[in-house]
Amino acid sequence: MPAATRLRERLRQPGLLVAPGVSHLGLLDAGIEPTPGSPEQFRAQMQRDLAAYGPIVKAAGIKLE
Repeated sequence: MPAATRLRERLRQPGLLVAPGVSHLGLLDAGIEPTPGSPEQFRAQMQRDLAAYGPIVKAAGIKLE
C-alpha cells in the first residue's frame, strides 16, 4: 500500500487525533481542534466557515500578506 494511502487511512481513525503526543504538533496550543473525517466533510466544514466568517473578515478589511 502506498505511503500516502496508509497515512490517509490512519488519519481517518478517530483515536489517532486524540492520542497522547498530538499536542506536540501545536494544533491544540493554537486553538485548533483536530477532528477526523473525509475530504468531503472537510470541504463542507470549510464552506460553512467561509460563509460564517467571510463577511466578518471582509468588513474588517483583513487581507493576506
